[in-house]
Amino acid sequence: MLNRRQWVSVAASSHMWLAASAAGAPPAAIPRSQMGITWGTYRLGARAARSADNGEAFANAFNFLGVCQETGAGGIQVPVQWIEAASPGKVRRAAESAGMYVEASVSLPRDQGDLSRFQDALRAARNAGATVVRASMMNSPRYRTFDSEEAVNAFAAQSWRSLTLAEPLLRKRRMRLALENHRDLRLEELRGFVKRLSSEFLGICIDPANGLALLESPMDVVEALAPYAFSVHLKDVAVEEYEHGYRIAEVALGEGILDLPKIVQFVRQARPAVTFSLDVIAGDPTEVPFLTDGYWMSLPKLPGWRVGRTLGWVRQNQREEALPLVSEMDAEQQLRLEDENVRTSLAYAVGTLGF
Repeated sequence: MLNRRQWVSVAASSHMWLAASAAGAPPAAIPRSQMGITWGTYRLGARAARSADNGEAFANAFNFLGVCQETGAGGIQVPVQWIEAASPGKVRRAAESAGMYVEASVSLPRDQGDLSRFQDALRAARNAGATVVRASMMNSPRYRTFDSEEAVNAFAAQSWRSLTLAEPLLRKRRMRLALENHRDLRLEELRGFVKRLSSEFLGICIDPANGLALLESPMDVVEALAPYAFSVHLKDVAVEEYEHGYRIAEVALGEGILDLPKIVQFVRQARPAVTFSLDVIAGDPTEVPFLTDGYWMSLPKLPGWRVGRTLGWVRQNQREEALPLVSEMDAEQQLRLEDENVRTSLAYAVGTLGF
């Protein structure tokens, strides 16, 4: 467990912002990126802060906004519960004063009985100044969740039901929903939902790297989904083959193999006003075991050409050295890696990507 001294040595800047805020003094002006930060990018920091009984920097959206302001980010994307834990109006005023955007992550309604909860979430997001909420259909990769085509079809039916329940409330609140390609829906399935519902309030949160878990190359994802983008999760990745397929590790922007300038340019041409949020998760590599029978139980209709193209891309770009295991680092090393990922990525975003 991290002690207080170790935590302060890694995240002292967050505490300085909080102290200044409590005293009524605004933080000093610093150069700002247009790119925001998702809450998951600071997942290890939030966990360590809670373990050290020092979690105020990640207790709610207002405090997290301050952390990201000090870092130089242009906005935040946080769970709506973090907004509800603060005063949404306070979050909105702080964001407007800093020239930062706010986006919320929400869970879609599963049935009629869940609509009130969803409506409350939209209200909190709107009162905090958000005009976009991000959602995904599930958190785990589909190949770890489903073992049959029937299970996939049931998931698709429930996903469609959730979207049709959500759309009237989104329209009422004038709130746009960005549905992420979250290793759950193939790009054709996700695009199909958006086109079928045909609502100005349903679009996509693109994560160019997530498609790799479903044998979709980053540019295939971007080219297919950019016209519908409301939001983008930006990261870089490193890859390596292993006996059952390949592994994907998230790394700081500019330190991996994604053609980020091309990705950003393509999305901006399609959707000039879209927001980009840094979403680099410091963790162990994700395994994509596509050489096992179980993997294909949830992907029975995946085009063969896509498998070949993606595998060729992996083999062309994989690292010679083994990908590191973050779980084998001590707690302080993990926190420093996470913090370095953020600061390196923001510097790259400003200097290379024009954010």
